[in-house]
Amino acid sequence: MHRLKMFAALALVSLTLMGCEAVAEPPISDETVTLTFTGEFNETVDPLDVPLGRPADLPEVTGEGAFLGWFDADNPRYELTPFDPVFEDMTLVAQFETSSVQVLFERGDGGYLAPLDASEPIETLPEPTRVNFEFAGWYFDQALTQPVELPLTVEADTTLYARWSFDGSTSLNILEYEQSIIDMVEDVRTSVLGISNIIDTDLGTGSNGSGVIYRREGNKYWVVTNHHVLEDFTELEIIYERNDLIFTIENDAIEFIGSDPTTDIGVITFTSEIDFAVAEFKDYYELELGQYVYAIGSPLGFQYFNSVNQGIISGLSRFFENSDGLGDFAGFVIQHDAAINPGNSGGALFTSGGEFIGINTFKIDSSPTGRNLEGLGFAVPSNTITRVTRDLEEYGEVRRPFFGISSAVLVSSCDQDFGVCVQAVVADSSAESLGIQEGDVIIGFQNDAMDEMLRTNNFEQLREAILNSRVGQDARVEVIRDGETLITDYAPLVLHPDDRD
Repeated sequence: MHRLKMFAALALVSLTLMGCEAVAEPPISDETVTLTFTGEFNETVDPLDVPLGRPADLPEVTGEGAFLGWFDADNPRYELTPFDPVFEDMTLVAQFETSSVQVLFERGDGGYLAPLDASEPIETLPEPTRVNFEFAGWYFDQALTQPVELPLTVEADTTLYARWSFDGSTSLNILEYEQSIIDMVEDVRTSVLGISNIIDTDLGTGSNGSGVIYRREGNKYWVVTNHHVLEDFTELEIIYERNDLIFTIENDAIEFIGSDPTTDIGVITFTSEIDFAVAEFKDYYELELGQYVYAIGSPLGFQYFNSVNQGIISGLSRFFENSDGLGDFAGFVIQHDAAINPGNSGGALFTSGGEFIGINTFKIDSSPTGRNLEGLGFAVPSNTITRVTRDLEEYGEVRRPFFGISSAVLVSSCDQDFGVCVQAVVADSSAESLGIQEGDVIIGFQNDAMDEMLRTNNFEQLREAILNSRVGQDARVEVIRDGETLITDYAPLVLHPDDRD
């Protein structure tokens, strides 16, 4: 069986979403969006106000040729049909079937160019632009072996394909990028500390890990690390580096605030007159696959204090629960391939801009067949850190919000293409207050602190969004019911039943 190494041992009981039926209908939002119509058609069509999340009763118009439908003015390839829910103001353009021969353009970079009428020979073709690339001409075939020559005459609709060549002169100078990383590391490196866990002072046994400063008030600092870095400690020491020398902050200056085995997060504070950096958080939901990341920590002890390793984000929606070697850990993690090893536990994961996005927690280092694996590191994300440290500071424990549904985790149990199929609703829960029913498909979640609805493609994404909210905070969901999309009113999130006295 594969082993999952935890750096330095990993609870928040998973959000149980289970129960019985609900009967109340969810209130519909009274918000509306506006559709504006344009194009070369014969009628006068006034703007149309549509309830948010509902399909629109689209008009039919006449023009030259058969009416094809209404298309997004910002993306003429996207057609809005009478069955599609509308979530934002849009300008729609009427398109008509034409009897003329057209030349269509495939840029190859996702951009759009309007077709050209080819009833007469074409003397000039558009020359598109693309960042860091130079346009190298149009071709008749996708393999780019048959270049187009002007004037162009065609007898049937024809698609042309763009060829691009990389323009290194417009790309970021590698030396400038390198210097930006050097400056970033210099700015954030002192926010990452070493932590020595002394379990038995008589025998001198213990373990080493890392931690990240996330708050400061005067000469008092707050540090987030892994629960398993702090577990069973007798004394703690904080290790830091100045002028290429290693220094120690003793146990008397350190206070244990609390820790949570399920999320593997712990908090300590210390006092010092030394000026340390404070990490600045970045929202987990703004991260993208392929983004560069930098792991800073002390692998294998303090001989390699605050090593810096580069990688990319390899996966965003990874979820582990009841896994071999992870103890009580259950939650979302960021997958990346920056090198991490024992001692990196609790160390920081930064973006190229020096934004704090997670703490490194474990890696997978062997497969079920016993083969060694590399580049499978995982970090607890910033949003989880924010809500757990907040609760540990305020209550000394984690207070989990509870929504109150049960659903299959990664299975389409309602034959839905995406979203969370509700299998049951818990009595006296937030879900019941919102009128959620068995068979509803939840596709979005929003609490009153969020600017917009968060897309929830599966149960784990919904659960993490709920957990990143607060007990008592108002929240609403977007659901598909009987083919219609509805947005509920707000209702407060209740305390998880397992956390109630």
